[in-house]
Amino acid sequence: RTPHGLYRYMCRLCNSMFKIRNGLYEHLNGHFGRRPHACRQCDAKFAHHSSLHNHVRNKHSIQTEEEKLASMRHVCVMCGRRFRYPSELERHKSIH
Repeated sequence: RTPHGLYRYMCRLCNSMFKIRNGLYEHLNGHFGRRPHACRQCDAKFAHHSSLHNHVRNKHSIQTEEEKLASMRHVCVMCGRRFRYPSELERHKSIH
C-alpha cells in the first residue's frame, strides 16, 4: 500500500497513477506515440487495448439494422442523420 492507496505505479512524465503495471505501460504508449494494438480487419492501430476493442466493436461487428439504429441515439434536427456519440453530432452540425 502506498500513500495513494492501491495506485502503486506512477507515470514520471505526468504523475498519473495506476493500479497495475500494464496500465502504466499502455499509458506510456500514448506519451511516446506507440500504437502496438493493430486491428486485424483494417490498418487501424491504437495505443490502448481498450481503444482497439472499441474500434472492433463499433466498426467491424455484425449488427442488425435495428441494433445499429438503437446505438445511434443522437439525431440531427436539421437532416435526421444519426450519430453514436454527441461529439460526432456536434461536429456534423457545422455543415448546416
